Amino acid sequence: MKNSIIKATVLLLLITPFIVVGQVRFLWVNPGTDEIAIKNFGGSSFDISTYKFCSKFAYTGNLSTSVTVLSGSLNIGAGDTVVVNGFAINNTAADLGLYSSSSFASTSAMVDFTQWGSGGNGRESVAVSKGIWSTGDFVSGTAPYSYTGNGSDNGVTFWKSFTIPPCNTFNLTSSTTDATCNAGSDGSADVAVTGGTAPYTFAWTNGSTDSINANLVAANYTVTITDNDGCDTTATIIINEPNAITVTAVQQIDASCGNSDGIIAISAAGGTGVFTYSWDSGQNDSVITGLSAGSYELTVTDGANCTWINSYNISDAGAPTISIVSKTNVSCAGGNDGWISVSVNGGVAPYTYLWSTTPIQTDSLATSLSADIYNVEVTDSVGCKALTNITITEPSQLSVSISNKSNVSCYGDSDGLIDITITGGTGSYTYSWSNSLTTEDITSLTDGDYSIFVTDENGCVDSTSRGISQPDSLMLFLTTTSEITGGDGTANVSTSGGTTPYMYKWSINFCGTNPTGLDAGVYTVTVVDANGCEKFKSDSVKRFVGLTDYQNEYINYRIYPNPVQEKLYLDINLTSPDDIVITFHDIRGRVVFRVKEESIKEKEFEFDLQKYHCLPGSYIISVQTNNQTLVKKVLLN
Repeated sequence: MKNSIIKATVLLLLITPFIVVGQVRFLWVNPGTDEIAIKNFGGSSFDISTYKFCSKFAYTGNLSTSVTVLSGSLNIGAGDTVVVNGFAINNTAADLGLYSSSSFASTSAMVDFTQWGSGGNGRESVAVSKGIWSTGDFVSGTAPYSYTGNGSDNGVTFWKSFTIPPCNTFNLTSSTTDATCNAGSDGSADVAVTGGTAPYTFAWTNGSTDSINANLVAANYTVTITDNDGCDTTATIIINEPNAITVTAVQQIDASCGNSDGIIAISAAGGTGVFTYSWDSGQNDSVITGLSAGSYELTVTDGANCTWINSYNISDAGAPTISIVSKTNVSCAGGNDGWISVSVNGGVAPYTYLWSTTPIQTDSLATSLSADIYNVEVTDSVGCKALTNITITEPSQLSVSISNKSNVSCYGDSDGLIDITITGGTGSYTYSWSNSLTTEDITSLTDGDYSIFVTDENGCVDSTSRGISQPDSLMLFLTTTSEITGGDGTANVSTSGGTTPYMYKWSINFCGTNPTGLDAGVYTVTVVDANGCEKFKSDSVKRFVGLTDYQNEYINYRIYPNPVQEKLYLDINLTSPDDIVITFHDIRGRVVFRVKEESIKEKEFEFDLQKYHCLPGSYIISVQTNNQTLVKKVLLN
């Protein structure tokens, strides 16, 4: 855009310029002591802060480094004299000029001049042109070289009085261009001069020495214009600037929940003309919407193409996110000891929690959970929500069952066993049987009931029980009949208990239960049941040698064999149960043995006479009941 240029023409009311010639002059110079005295011959104080000495054979320097005349300045009071020292001035031949600046070749800068020893040294031609020196004149004699003020010392023209020649009137016009932008530096000032005596010099307060002063910031600038006669005048030029562009954010709404719903609205003032707006997001209005979290840079440009740039931050804590801190599943099937702990990131704290439990739980930790899928909804303080679901599982049901059982094979044995099968639960198992065993399967069991408790790694327990049975005691009954006529004895077996079927093994070549045609002798039978349990019994088939039978209305008995060698048998059959006493004694009446039985009706007695150490001979056996006593004689061979 083309810069807006403001130009102004300034009419200056000038004070009539004047110049004082030679107000400050040398009073004396003493090369012997390197001292110089200068005096203010004027009627007012005079500033010598820019004055300098220049000598062909001496020091060239600035008075301001050598003398302080008045406190805080370098002003010489009216009629005052100051002595300056510290200059190595040549005592034999030298010249010394006093200048108002360092323009030593300029007649306008020379204030006074003197020389001694010989002429033609240094700035004599400048002094001549200035009108304060005559060619070939110099100060002679012995130092110090002094001036008495009579106007002509030692042939040197010396101005004692001063005149103020009139200056031609200055006409000054100026034009300005203000700074385009606030704090800009493109302002300029152009000063045109007429009147006075050309040429002119320009001295601006910012150091410029041209009639055109450019690259200016807004400020007041003073220019001093001096013509060739030394007349000067000053003028003040004002460079303006527009007001700064100011931008205010009238509304700024952060984004929420991770959405693009932020808003920035701004208001611009100052500057020049109409504003345009340019956001780095591509929008071009003073209000921008639909913003997500981030930085947005705005450039505001006014009608002079001045810009203002700033960035605005839209923040957004984001929607909360849920993380599972820890989770414990249900320990045992059907239990409710599961729990879930969650944490929340993002969003704006504090947070509220809502679990899909019954009853509803509202903390970051949900407890007493059974197996299920649980939803938790988290809401932050600005209403942003997060939802997740978490599954709590449970192990399969711990179950103990009997997969195999074997009862005791034979009465009184301990070969029973129980084999269990376990399903479900968690991890390894421990076992506790009612008989204190801790193995999975147990063996060597006797008859009885057994229970087991199985515990898994989570402490879940299941139990079962089973009884181990045993068959009844295997009972074998063997009876025989005596051989009477030869080879006509018999044996009869009856069996109970055990486990059917039975198998019989005889000491003879017979496998049934009732062998016949037996000769007198001892016969042994062994019964084996289905479980391999065995029982054996032996009995004798007697040869009938003598048989004593007796029978009445109360008792029927027989004694055999008689005579007897080892065992004597007594078969008794009563009509009704009765108590009996059987007495066996020798013929001298000594009792060999006595047997008492109560309430018997039928019984076979066997007496091993060898047991009683009976000697061969005759013996008496008596059978006494409550009703009668029967006596018989027995012969022992």
